[in-house]
Amino acid sequence: EIFNYLLDHGADSNATNKNGVPLLSLAIHKNDVEVIKSLLNNHVNIYNLDTNGISPFMKAVNKNYSDIVEFDITLINNNPLPPNPRNVFNGNSPLIKAIKHNNFEMVYSLLKYCKSNHVNLNIVDVYGNTPLIISYMRGYEEIFRILVEYVDINQRDIQGNTILHYAVEKKDLKTIKCLLSVGADVNALNKLGVTVLDRAISKGEYNIVKYLLLNDSINVNQRNKNWEIPLITVINDSHYSQVEKECIVEKLIEKGTNINLVDKNNKFALFYAIQNNNFVIVRILLENGA
Repeated sequence: EIFNYLLDHGADSNATNKNGVPLLSLAIHKNDVEVIKSLLNNHVNIYNLDTNGISPFMKAVNKNYSDIVEFDITLINNNPLPPNPRNVFNGNSPLIKAIKHNNFEMVYSLLKYCKSNHVNLNIVDVYGNTPLIISYMRGYEEIFRILVEYVDINQRDIQGNTILHYAVEKKDLKTIKCLLSVGADVNALNKLGVTVLDRAISKGEYNIVKYLLLNDSINVNQRNKNWEIPLITVINDSHYSQVEKECIVEKLIEKGTNINLVDKNNKFALFYAIQNNNFVIVRILLENGA
């Protein structure tokens, strides 16, 4: 009551202590909700930085205080942003912090604000991981599902991997189906020259390979880091049974693979089929123009 009385009678809501820390930042640090609300209702400058350059908004995110963040967002929506809004929403990435807290309410509030105010959501953490990748690898399913609706599904991490690369790596067919249904790039190539299909083949995931090959956009002539097309990779791979290998080869041919493309050693798919004594594959290749 005394605090509110002072504010009502002209006390400066933007005052700082002797160390230069604003009242609002101190209140957030102590999680004093009543003082925070009093300050916010008395036109406190929500963009004031503390001595570490952290805004009250970011401090609330760091502390995982959903209600305060929600209230801050309401105020920000009703007040002009400072000249550089990046300091408020992108500097240390509140969205990434909220995801790492596994705080769905805070993530959802930030997503709605950013979409309404055209704030870029395609950010990465200090390790180069995207919001989607962070939520997926941590198993935060609810946050992952809402992020899929808001962010670029094909955003890449520091290694050039998309979320589809990660889903294939985890052998997660359910998520792969979900991602492809909302526009994930089935031909995504990372910085090491690994395609999504190539990764699936190398993992020995027959069902995932089959599903990827159902996609109308799949490029079955895309080369990997070894300059191999998927056809050559499959013929040389030891993960698959003879029946599985034949099925994949036939599907690749059906999808338009060029069976006469060579790898970096200037070898054809037919050469490797003969080398592996796989005479059924040899016959299939010869019947299709090898």
